[in-house]
Amino acid sequence: MLDKMNELYQQMIQNYEGGLSNTSTKKFDGIVSSIAGMLGIPENEVYATGSGSRPGNLEVRLSQGVRATTHTTVGLGFIVDEKNTPENVAKLTNSALVTCKKFLGRGKAHYDNIVILVESNGMIEASGIICQKRTAITEKLIQELKVSNIQEISSVNNTTLFSSISQSNLQYLSALRTKPFMLLAGISGTGKSRIVRKLAQASITEDLQKLYDPKSVERGFNRWQLHKPANFELVQVKPNWHNSLEVVGYKSNIGSPHYEFTPFVEFVVRAWKHQDVPFFLCLDEMNLAPVEQYFAEFLSAIESRSIENGEYETDPIIKPFVEFGEVVCTQMIDHLVGKVDASKVVPDSIEAKLVERFKTKGLTLPPNLLVLGTVNMDETTFSFSRKVLDRAMSIVMNDVEYDKFFTGETENDMAEFDDATKKLIIDRPIRGLEAENNGADLVEQYLTAINEVLNDTPFKLGYRAANEALLYVSAAHQFDSSIDVNVALDEFTLMKILSRIEGDKRSIENLLDDLQRVINDSYPASNKKLVQMAKTLQNKQFVSYWT
Repeated sequence: MLDKMNELYQQMIQNYEGGLSNTSTKKFDGIVSSIAGMLGIPENEVYATGSGSRPGNLEVRLSQGVRATTHTTVGLGFIVDEKNTPENVAKLTNSALVTCKKFLGRGKAHYDNIVILVESNGMIEASGIICQKRTAITEKLIQELKVSNIQEISSVNNTTLFSSISQSNLQYLSALRTKPFMLLAGISGTGKSRIVRKLAQASITEDLQKLYDPKSVERGFNRWQLHKPANFELVQVKPNWHNSLEVVGYKSNIGSPHYEFTPFVEFVVRAWKHQDVPFFLCLDEMNLAPVEQYFAEFLSAIESRSIENGEYETDPIIKPFVEFGEVVCTQMIDHLVGKVDASKVVPDSIEAKLVERFKTKGLTLPPNLLVLGTVNMDETTFSFSRKVLDRAMSIVMNDVEYDKFFTGETENDMAEFDDATKKLIIDRPIRGLEAENNGADLVEQYLTAINEVLNDTPFKLGYRAANEALLYVSAAHQFDSSIDVNVALDEFTLMKILSRIEGDKRSIENLLDDLQRVINDSYPASNKKLVQMAKTLQNKQFVSYWT
């Protein structure tokens, strides 16, 4: 059938000038008739359309085939791969599937199946299919068109899975899957440190809690009553932290040579020992001291994340232990891993792997470590440089909902994480282009439009922002399969784009006006923030996202 599809497509290209760009509504008649005949359904239950080289345009095209009172069994979306590479075919397909998802599961007015067909190197390839539920027709399409990328919405009902978690908390999960470093800002008393503890409570296991704090479970295991889950650590930042000694420790020669450890380091090592559980470290009042100074090693390591031979790797926050000399190295291993008798170590055990890692690679960041800093912006704190903001996801918590507080809803807005949820938080993609359902086409259009406004300013976005935008859209889809790409981009804009903007009236007044034309009503939360910033600029002559 795929050969027949290619034959009919070539005939369409020859008969209709401009091919997919031709406005004739009849150009797909031959293809529609052939597909309907293969499936044994009426032709009016098949709708075909094309969007050139931009999958995002399928939204408008496919909406024209949705009938108001009945469903359309099959939608066919044609796209052109201008780069003629397998990588671009995959990118176009993933973007198209994200766009098409909104047309499934809408009661009577929707599609049952949408097939993505990409023209690459002059040939048509059925590169993806998305369906509400796999049916006999779905299986026939997959078989006859040789479809490899298959997405079934009902098989992963993430909306149901996370229905007991509030929408704001889903943003935290999406942000943490994007990057394991987050800033929580806002007025005092809105629960910034509380949310970190809640995340730890939601993911702690009874066995892990018993191992490190058996007294806390003597009367039974109730995760929500644990004051300090074993996977949670709160580090209170001090105003006199002007180097990293209080974070990563240091070698001391007072008395016999030894290494002075910190709660931060010991917590990182604990996370290494239990890599199947998310570990949450809360830096309380993070900006009481200059973050760039006391957190320098972490800021560097967080940007070096990679997968090497299937292992998660970063640059070390403490250099290889052997470089401290044999005596200090042994003391460090004994303290962090436990005294190890080399003759009794089980090969490939956690202990053996950690000893080898720490000796030769130093203390690197484990994949299950998530660092969240609470932030207050007032005269007693330091502002953030763009170096820090570029490396972190940021969420402002200024909303106070007394109606929910007085009914107890604010205490019950988090659900226990199952193994699948924990895996999503720990096993994170690093390259956005490789992430599933990343909305690449729409993300590219959006960021390009924003950078046209930010050009020749210090706020211009780089490749890191593009990578994290793709990761965030993908992550948001993982936690809520019904989310629209624009909704995810709206959240991302607040976290990573507007958070970098500040200045006086002379330097950014026109900039804010221009941004409002790009960040329009399609991105309501970001647009609202821009309007607020513009108003503050008029009144105070200076504005920052954080004030």
